[in-house]
Amino acid sequence: MKTIKIMTFNLRVPVRRDGVNDYPNRQPGIVRMLEEEAPDLIGFQEASESARRELALALSERYCLIGCGREADYSGEGVPVAYRRDRFEAISYDTFWLSDRPRVPGSRYEDSDQSKYPRMAHVLRLHLLEENRPVTLINTHLDHIGPRARTAELNRIRQEAEAVRGIGFLTGDFNATPDSPEISRFTGELSAASWQDVTAGAAGTFHAFGKMALPTKIDYIYANSDARVIRAYTVADPHENGIYDSDHAPLCASFEVL
Repeated sequence: MKTIKIMTFNLRVPVRRDGVNDYPNRQPGIVRMLEEEAPDLIGFQEASESARRELALALSERYCLIGCGREADYSGEGVPVAYRRDRFEAISYDTFWLSDRPRVPGSRYEDSDQSKYPRMAHVLRLHLLEENRPVTLINTHLDHIGPRARTAELNRIRQEAEAVRGIGFLTGDFNATPDSPEISRFTGELSAASWQDVTAGAAGTFHAFGKMALPTKIDYIYANSDARVIRAYTVADPHENGIYDSDHAPLCASFEVL
């Protein structure tokens, strides 16, 4: 049985007011966790420029990490993707912004309730070497303020997912719970195209560095019918010496390739 393990993980950008949990303190633990979990594909969110550089270097022996920033000059926070070099060959890579002008870097849905921050998505198309199969990973991070903006963003993501041929995965921080109108609608529409939220039964992910007794599920992994989920789970954070890996717990899912 051939399997693929997927992770989605919001890194939390460097913020000095996070104190002991500022990113430079967390980065060594993040690398250890990634080495222990050993996912085949990773969709990151809130990756600063420095985090992208550091992770690309720290993971370079096993992974290739690809991604740019969301601003007009490709700087700033981003949603990079990573794949195992020994299992995949990259075929193509695409970036678009969640806006009325998706090919304009830094663009937004100007006439919506979207925040001031641009939102983007990466689409990574791969060749699964041992199975000679096409695999597509879509990764994104939706707006944190506007439900109308998230609805528009999800409509664009859905179009990309429905165009996937072969094995397809969608990862991201959607900034909304499964019972929110926009997520419920999106999940239903994707279901009609044979995609499902495979992490529906996993524990919540956003915990605000342990401040929330019951973490909120706002991170997701979806997959199409070319892969069967074996196990989906939220990764436990040991937070040694009070230092968490992030304010989000990573979310993982393992799949059998059909």
